[in-house]
Amino acid sequence: MLDIICWIAVVALAAAFVLAACSKSGVLNWAQMHAKSDIIYNALCCNFCATWWTCLLIAVVLALCCWDYRIALCAPMASIVAVRLW
Repeated sequence: MLDIICWIAVVALAAAFVLAACSKSGVLNWAQMHAKSDIIYNALCCNFCATWWTCLLIAVVLALCCWDYRIALCAPMASIVAVRLW
């Protein structure tokens, strides 16, 4: 159980870093301006959606690297709250 909590913290910190870096460097604004559809544009404008997809991508990559499916199942849902707090 403690290892899943540690993975949730790792996913949350990595997602917070990625979102902050994309926001500061202008990548997020560039992606919003060049979005091909309204759904992608709205998903990039929504903080919750951007956080969810970032956490999911990081969790799936970690799950594939560590061969532990529990990371991909638990970490995105639990780490969204932590990302918004940091």
